[in-house]
Amino acid sequence: MYDYITVVVLEPNLIYRAGLLQVIREAGFPNCCALASAEEVATSLPSDHGPLLFLVDLGSDEDLMTAGVNLLRRTYAKSLIVLVSDAFDDRQLASALRVGADGFLTKLITPEALVKSLEVIMLGQHVFPTRMVNMATEAKWPDMRRALESLSPKEADVLKHLSLGDANKLIARQSGIAEATVKVHVKAILRKLGARNRTEAAIWARTQGMSRHSGELVVEQGLPGARNH
Repeated sequence: MYDYITVVVLEPNLIYRAGLLQVIREAGFPNCCALASAEEVATSLPSDHGPLLFLVDLGSDEDLMTAGVNLLRRTYAKSLIVLVSDAFDDRQLASALRVGADGFLTKLITPEALVKSLEVIMLGQHVFPTRMVNMATEAKWPDMRRALESLSPKEADVLKHLSLGDANKLIARQSGIAEATVKVHVKAILRKLGARNRTEAAIWARTQGMSRHSGELVVEQGLPGARNH
């Protein structure tokens, strides 16, 4: 059923790597493998390989993870990338947004929910933890139409960048404006959305579908066997 895509597990822990690989195989993914790092993938799979979905352990070294994901993006441009973390926190979510991950899952997820998440991501949608939506609800942010109407076109553009965790310098370069101007726009965005920081603004943008990536954001809550975390 899933023989058109290859699932690649990138996990430095040998035991967890073997367990995750077994779950994926038993779910009906005949083409799958498990490696320790992105560098191993680059030397094992040709750049013109067919469709790939990477399950990448986020780990504690953010720079190492970012470099690994960037290598995968450069080598396999059309691949799907899902980050897997020991637990959910705002910093790691920001990292997932910044590297443009197609999904963010924690290791607390059940095998059934993991498989369903992969299926949803293969359909072109994004899967992130329920806490993203819970945070948006708890913050009592304005409805999408009213919030979007309050943003200027440039602020809306900057918000799309924030949805991926882009740094001010990158936003300035890609939008053709000064970095100081980006900071002014970010402050205005936070004020209009009632968000406390950039991560909250990014979460709001993602939950409202404001992203440069195509596809709908899906939360684990609606997936069979998912846990709220």
